[in-house]
Amino acid sequence: MIQAILFDLDNTLYTEESGIFELIDQRMNEWLISRLQVPPEDVNQFRNHYFMKYGTTLRGLMLHHDVEPHDFLSYVHDVPVSEFLSADIELRRMLSLIEVRKIIFTNSDERHANRILSTLEIRDLFEKIFDIEAMHFIPKPNPESYRYVLDYLQLDPSVCLLIDDMERNLSPAKQLGMQTILIGDGKSGMDGHQVIANIKELNTVLRGMIDR
Repeated sequence: MIQAILFDLDNTLYTEESGIFELIDQRMNEWLISRLQVPPEDVNQFRNHYFMKYGTTLRGLMLHHDVEPHDFLSYVHDVPVSEFLSADIELRRMLSLIEVRKIIFTNSDERHANRILSTLEIRDLFEKIFDIEAMHFIPKPNPESYRYVLDYLQLDPSVCLLIDDMERNLSPAKQLGMQTILIGDGKSGMDGHQVIANIKELNTVLRGMIDR
């Protein structure tokens, strides 16, 4: 029986088509070009190398360039969220009907998460935002970050569900014994994950998980 649901934030509680994360990527590139003098023609490869190796670009910057994380996070997340999102009544209704603990589990920072959730008008529905700082800046998919959130919950992994738009973030959760749902139209759960196209389809698979 599911007792807690961990929700990823970006491209999970809102769709990738909103354009928010594309703008965040652009701001990452701007930061790297202006602060680290990465050549513009190399910046995407530079950023993606650290993202693939460490889970976030920031982790690579902290390990190899002694970057102060709050400065980076503040810059890249300084996006006009309200121009892309608005109150989502349907999403709020769906989440309100889920009577288990609900946690945000995100590689972004708490300030950005609060802006997203407040704009969607669902912030009060979540017990806690477990952000990159709460993970001691060790991001998903590093198994250590999952242990931090499980320690907070004081629950066995088998009664926890992780919902994320990236399969590589779900695999460590599955290995720990958590149940998993992959978000994204056209994606296939190669590692045994349940798959839904959009967060608003959650109840189509959740009822059986909670009652089991």
